[in-house]
Amino acid sequence: MHALRVCRGVCFVKTMSHLSSSRPESPESAAYGRGRRSPQRSLIAQGAVAFDGAFTVDELLSCVRESDAKIGSATVYRAVSAMVGHGFLEAVGERDGHALYLRCTDDEHHHHLVCTGCGTVAHAPCPLDDHAIEQAAAQGFVVTRHEVNIYGLCAQCLRHGDAR
Repeated sequence: MHALRVCRGVCFVKTMSHLSSSRPESPESAAYGRGRRSPQRSLIAQGAVAFDGAFTVDELLSCVRESDAKIGSATVYRAVSAMVGHGFLEAVGERDGHALYLRCTDDEHHHHLVCTGCGTVAHAPCPLDDHAIEQAAAQGFVVTRHEVNIYGLCAQCLRHGDAR
């Protein structure tokens, strides 16, 4: 039997014993690949999946501590770094000076609209077109990557007056 915890209104499983390392579809396998695994990292991966929007490491730490009070902040920071490195999480900007992370499952190229009030994230099409790439090339640049994050307030936060 697994105990469920509620974090930001979302339930996640206290233990990950029901996920075997041979199941590639498990959050743990997707999060860390062949990297280091532990019960704490399993819980952290499940906690990351539970968020509906963007979250900070501190918010993730608070959630996983609901299930395991012994998990330290360094463990969560290392796990988040590993999940970003494996492509399971994506950094989508910052809120109040803290990096925001997101579990983005859309494989199509896109960017993000990030609510600075609640962390809700919406997809936005890429604003760069062929002309922008051509202009870069004309100036001697080869574009290897780009990042676009748009910050603002979602409709719900606007209605409730949350203006972070």
